[in-house]
Amino acid sequence: MKRYLTFISLALILFSCSPRLVPDVSDPNPVIDEITTPVHFRTTVRFGENSVTGIMAFRQKGNLSVYGSFTNEFGVKGFDFIYRDGKTDLVYIMPALNRIMIKKILKKDISLLVRHGIGRLSLLQKPEIESSPKMLYPDLYNIGKKKNEVLISGGNNGVNTMLTLDDVKHKLTITLTSIKADE
Repeated sequence: MKRYLTFISLALILFSCSPRLVPDVSDPNPVIDEITTPVHFRTTVRFGENSVTGIMAFRQKGNLSVYGSFTNEFGVKGFDFIYRDGKTDLVYIMPALNRIMIKKILKKDISLLVRHGIGRLSLLQKPEIESSPKMLYPDLYNIGKKKNEVLISGGNNGVNTMLTLDDVKHKLTITLTSIKADE
């Protein structure tokens, strides 16, 4: 019995002195310095033949999380989400959209949109960007034989910044057009 207590004590001492695991910060959140004020977009969401228009708003908190909300033209909230650590959590989703497959698709596409679209918004707002859309995701040089399932493009027509997410596999398109303060 004493021998087992000795081994247990030794194990406790060794494991209590082990180094702490520090979270990997080598891949920081790409939207750290990008969203300084809340950003609002005129939005069109298309699922196959159906479409909904409204306003989508993004806001970044001090803890590097991006909060967003989609509201249709009649003021009915479609969904709220939080993007943090590369993942999206749907905080609220309207009952008509509250299906497992729809939530899975929205989480994946919103994560890509925030990381590769909203995260590069300041790049698109530069005046030297021409009006032709620029591919933001996937990187055209890293495409292998894999078929593109999601494409994100963006551009600036001098007045508004536009972002488009095309999920070819699920027939989902999200088009965002920036709204100026006076609109």
